[in-house]
Amino acid sequence: TRSGEVFDAPIDVVLTDEDVVQPDLLFISTGRAGIVTRENIRGAPDLVVEITSPSTARIDREQKRALYERAGVREYWIVVPERKAITFLRHDGARFIEVEAAPDRFESQAIPGFVLDLPRLRAVFEPW
Repeated sequence: TRSGEVFDAPIDVVLTDEDVVQPDLLFISTGRAGIVTRENIRGAPDLVVEITSPSTARIDREQKRALYERAGVREYWIVVPERKAITFLRHDGARFIEVEAAPDRFESQAIPGFVLDLPRLRAVFEPW
């Protein structure tokens, strides 16, 4: 069975009437598919991934982190390609907690059964 659907930019995510964002990647679980409309996503995704650049890093680390935390996004991954680094944040019901990954893998709680192969991902960053 499918656990959900992945979307990539550009797609509007309406967190509140004032807060609309366009994450690089996001995941909506099957059980929450009702927040997906033809026009946008209306509510907090289960997982949001932002891939930073020097011009967006601060916004991703501070502003978007605060928005996603308030909205209740279950997991937020901040990818920093030039450092070959990912910050994994998991919502504990009140706020984001940074989660340490094993050296070779990160197991998502937002996507049941999904394990991110970190050495393989770092290899993708090699040309950068």
